[in-house]
Amino acid sequence: MEAMETDHGTGRKDRGVPQENQNYGVPFFWVYFFYYAAYAVFSGNAVLFLTECGFSAALCGMVTSSMLLLSLVMQPAGGYVTDTFCSTRRYLTAGILLFILLCFWCTAERKNSRALITGMIIGAGMVYPAGQLMDAWVKMSTAVSPGLRYSRIRAGGSFGFALMSIAAGQWFRRFGWDKYFLIQAAVVMLMLPLIRILPEIPPANGSRGGRQTEKKEDQDLKNGMEERLSAWESFRLLLHNREYMFWFLVCTVYWFSHRPIGSFLSLLVRGRGGDAGTYGNVCGAGAIFEFLCLMLIGGGTILKSGKRRPSALMPAALFTDILRPLCFLFFPGLAPVYAGQVLQSLSFALYYTASVECFALSSDERIRSFSISTGLALSSAAGTAGANLFGGRLCDLKGPEILPMISISAAIANLLLTTVAGRRSFRS
Repeated sequence: MEAMETDHGTGRKDRGVPQENQNYGVPFFWVYFFYYAAYAVFSGNAVLFLTECGFSAALCGMVTSSMLLLSLVMQPAGGYVTDTFCSTRRYLTAGILLFILLCFWCTAERKNSRALITGMIIGAGMVYPAGQLMDAWVKMSTAVSPGLRYSRIRAGGSFGFALMSIAAGQWFRRFGWDKYFLIQAAVVMLMLPLIRILPEIPPANGSRGGRQTEKKEDQDLKNGMEERLSAWESFRLLLHNREYMFWFLVCTVYWFSHRPIGSFLSLLVRGRGGDAGTYGNVCGAGAIFEFLCLMLIGGGTILKSGKRRPSALMPAALFTDILRPLCFLFFPGLAPVYAGQVLQSLSFALYYTASVECFALSSDERIRSFSISTGLALSSAAGTAGANLFGGRLCDLKGPEILPMISISAAIANLLLTTVAGRRSFRS
């Protein structure tokens, strides 16, 4: 049930205003559960689905890169809209309804290659930005629910991804791919009643109370906190924010290092004798371990608020990012695939927590949703698109076993970048 708050000046009760100190942790947990369960089907199996439809690895790379490039446009737009015009709750509700309709359309047009690819790209433009918008929503909701722990809520996503990866893998192995889009529609539909009970945070851009920028070049924006920042002014604040742009670069390279294996993992599994069921089990095993790591971080065992900045977790995330490609490079068979996925999940758990906090701590409060969601989404999309195009081409030329070499090279470079440049520039 939505919280209600009385406007003491008018005696009027406003629906959708979050109640102070209400605990939203459980509904957020399950929203993440169902979102990442659908994501496991949509994104986790996209390359395998397309190859089953007869597409080459290079074309799969082009399609998945196009999906991410569209999110490069949709994510800043969504972040700005939720900071300026409507709440994240309303924006996500509309997006989910549109995505469900698109799933039915793609099912009907599956035999039409152009329509299928177009539908998948548009669907990605709706689905991919939602995760980062939810991350920002959780962060901003701590104002009305101080007990929220992002890592524990994000653990719900890992749990959903794990269960659905295993279930979907077994389904596709046994029944084929005809229900690929309908399964996604059914799962995201379960998010709708949960979203309705989450806090409706009013847009902050144009309202009083935001933190003013300290940059001299943005002095013209200091005339009054009631002034609304335009989309260009919001981008300009980010581009002139040195710390924010540093973390953006680190996160982009992180995704470029992960995706040569991550995007084509199904092909690597197949090349080592596995099938769709094996791939689902590998993803599920990794996600279960990721869930446990996030719960551990959320419990404060690794990170305690006020004693250590979350950005201190970033070097650990980058170091563990090296371990999965090492497993592929030095050990044959399927066992290293499982081991590598588990080790990568440890890196993800550290990265998810650190990246959200790094962008949040370096952002302007008026555009916090825009800053967090844009940083998370654009770094992911840019890094993944580059890796998919580069990795897909090399995969066709040299075979899937070339992909771990790309991954480990980028991971080592990123660790050196953060260790050297980060130590000189910022003190965590």
